[in-house]
Amino acid sequence: MNKKTKLIFSYIILFIESIMLCCLILIVLLNNTVLKKSYVKKKVVEVDTYNILFNNIKTEMSYYTEQSGFEDDILDDTFTIEEITNESNKFLDSIFDNKKIEIDSTKFKERLNKKIDDYIERNNFKIINEEEIKLFVDKLAEIYVNKIKISNFSDHITFFITNIKTKLNIISIILVISFITLIIINKKIFDKTNIGVIFYFTSFIYISIYFYINNVIDLNHLFVYNEVITPSIKLIVDNIMSLLIKISIISIIIGTILSLLHKKNDSLQ
Repeated sequence: MNKKTKLIFSYIILFIESIMLCCLILIVLLNNTVLKKSYVKKKVVEVDTYNILFNNIKTEMSYYTEQSGFEDDILDDTFTIEEITNESNKFLDSIFDNKKIEIDSTKFKERLNKKIDDYIERNNFKIINEEEIKLFVDKLAEIYVNKIKISNFSDHITFFITNIKTKLNIISIILVISFITLIIINKKIFDKTNIGVIFYFTSFIYISIYFYINNVIDLNHLFVYNEVITPSIKLIVDNIMSLLIKISIISIIIGTILSLLHKKNDSLQ
């Protein structure tokens, strides 16, 4: 194998190593952002999600109170922001810990039934359809539960996070072993020791990803499923995009340092 061919093969291996490094960094990034419970909870709080959810639940319930002939104030004090926060945190815990939970709507139903009884007594209603009232209370309790659990998507989210975590851990082990193996091959067979190039390639790949995503997705008008979870997702996406740029800059710095050290070693030999 002549020198030119060896050089071509060495750079191909360096490029493959760069792809592997990008994947490894991406796995670390995901494990410390969207797949990390404390991170997600922090972002949820930062965009005031619990207050948004509280108001969203009340708004949807009000559609049914109007249809049923009740005033909106019948919903006052039937549930609190603290309860929404606690139940939402339990829901997030269940997703990341892969545990089944039930959102407790017992107190809500008790308070709503009390409000309805007070309303009936205050207005001196004599003929009451108990079955319709029960259906009404059950419907509002269903809204309460489904809004916190993001409707029927909770099981799918739990399944996705659990499976992706397991697979990413396996992939990361394979990537680390392959990455080290290729570095050894490149050094022993092709005599390529300047691994700074890997970090330059990595930086280029992440910058390309950043600009591609920005061109394809209008992040300012991003909407995912509903108005409750969208702000959190937008914040997380913005944060990850910012991290991509930081990683690119750090990669360039590391690549420059390693290249300078390589040149220094070559000059000493």
